[in-house]
Amino acid sequence: MDYVKRVNCAIDHIVSNLALPLSLEEVSEVAGFSRFHFHRVFKALVGEALNQFVKRQRLERALYLMSHAPKRSLTEVALDCGFSSSSDFSRSFKQRYGASPRVFNLDAYRNSRREEFERVLSNQNGFPRFATLPEGQNPDGFEVTLRDLPARTVAYIRVLDPYRDRVTQAACERLLSADSQVASGSGTCGRNRRSSPSRIVGTTLRSWWTTSSRRVRSDASSSHRCAWLR
Repeated sequence: MDYVKRVNCAIDHIVSNLALPLSLEEVSEVAGFSRFHFHRVFKALVGEALNQFVKRQRLERALYLMSHAPKRSLTEVALDCGFSSSSDFSRSFKQRYGASPRVFNLDAYRNSRREEFERVLSNQNGFPRFATLPEGQNPDGFEVTLRDLPARTVAYIRVLDPYRDRVTQAACERLLSADSQVASGSGTCGRNRRSSPSRIVGTTLRSWWTTSSRRVRSDASSSHRCAWLR
């Protein structure tokens, strides 16, 4: 029984339906477990009880909306994130962040999170693992292109705390290895089936400043037509 796969299905369901009521019965059914068994498995794999995880997701989503959709009222933010009322949202927000959302200083919080993020990205000697180029310099001629892509089914490996050394790289290497097997005909597509070219996609499921680095989830995924990953 693939517990990780089932819990990932539950997480995907939660983050896609934060505005709706999310009961233990509903989420455990998505994962294919009894309520009691799911509660134990989820906490063991995720490190949080289901209700703690759901509340944190809702509050972090609210924090993002407060920053990126400032014209929305706090009541709209509360309802969009699944809180029953603005008072319920305000109470939960203050318990977690120490101030009500009405007076919360987003800029100061973002700056404090940036300092933590920079520490995470430092090596054992305290030096940054990534150098920042001076503004306006682009020696590699790197260009960014924004494109709207059609919906596609992907196989993914979910990485928790992705800023640890090599964990995300290891996930991508596993994807590339499996892609090579499919391309050579030794994967689950079979030798007589043609597979479409793969595309490796990395998705960070929470912003670095809304979520503690050890709670960040990142998906390394491949868009092969064949579902080869197990």
